[in-house]
Amino acid sequence: MTYKILFLNTVHKSFDDRVFYHQAKALSDHNHQIYIFSTQEKINTNKDGIFIVSGKLHHLKLNEQSNRFYASINQISPDIIICDSPIAVLLAFKYHFKKKSKIIYDITEWYPSRKNSYSNFFLFSAIKFTGLIFINLLAGCISDKLIFGEHYKSLPFSMFFWKKRIFIDYYPDLRYIRPLPPVDIKKSIRLYYSGWFNNDKGIIQVLLLARKVAETNKDMQIELNLTGEFNNENDRQQFEDYNQPQCSNLKINISGFKSFEEFCTEITNADIFIDLRKNDFENTHCLPIKLFYYLACGRPVIYSDLKSIHKVMDISNFGVCGNPNDTAYFTTKINEYIQNPDLYKLHCDNATKIAVHEFNWNLIEDKFVHFVLN
Repeated sequence: MTYKILFLNTVHKSFDDRVFYHQAKALSDHNHQIYIFSTQEKINTNKDGIFIVSGKLHHLKLNEQSNRFYASINQISPDIIICDSPIAVLLAFKYHFKKKSKIIYDITEWYPSRKNSYSNFFLFSAIKFTGLIFINLLAGCISDKLIFGEHYKSLPFSMFFWKKRIFIDYYPDLRYIRPLPPVDIKKSIRLYYSGWFNNDKGIIQVLLLARKVAETNKDMQIELNLTGEFNNENDRQQFEDYNQPQCSNLKINISGFKSFEEFCTEITNADIFIDLRKNDFENTHCLPIKLFYYLACGRPVIYSDLKSIHKVMDISNFGVCGNPNDTAYFTTKINEYIQNPDLYKLHCDNATKIAVHEFNWNLIEDKFVHFVLN
């Protein structure tokens, strides 16, 4: 039997890596008719047999979003709707109520989180925080099935013990990543960070680490490649202030966010990956998605000591975890890689092996497809 399956995104865009490049393609490869509707942008196209029918609705009130969404997908008549947020579930519920389609809630974000409950006034923040908890649990309650991207984000939904549920991790399909053989890093090294350039994500700690590595290896060329964007001018100015005086042997390359294909190509040119986000309550319980892509490149990783990482792997075989503010500790570890080529190659090989044998989309693809269809 062929199903019409709609991915409804209110948080993610149409060509999101998890939705389009993994989940939608997996279902399309099994000969189902796949549609993606994102409220973040207006796109109407067909790519690789997947229909993108997105409409920019996220700026509208929920009731107006619901009416426009209902009008847009009424002609599609999907059998299954996979939602990426509580708002997406509520939008789908009106259609579900009339047409009896199945709703699956794919939970990959925190609700509430700092960014969606923040307000300059404590009372407003408290009200938004409470409201988002209620809406998130309501979305879980009215969904037919639940998909979890990681352990900690599943905990609020443990009360819905009767719901069908599954864990579908953020593993990459290795066909998108073509790792290059490790190179000699005794004379030059390429450090890499991708994400938002702000304090919460640890951009200053990344910069300080690169500067310290440059200062302790003056005969080397250090390259720090940063892919992402500053949230605002204050973050940009703070970054510039911490980069004074500039190190003569440190080259910093800054580029904007990339498409998924461009990102998968770019990361294969790194020697060591760095992510030193703040180790606060939200970050430590949120598994970094890019970690799995970095491992697929076959390179060591340096991360903040997050509970979410320890929950799924022992990073010591292919990298280092620690206090994001301990620049001296991470500098020592990078210098060990520089001074010990055998250790560096061992960790590169270990990263490749664990990506292939444990953190590989092909290992969970069939499980995902079976869960959606049954």
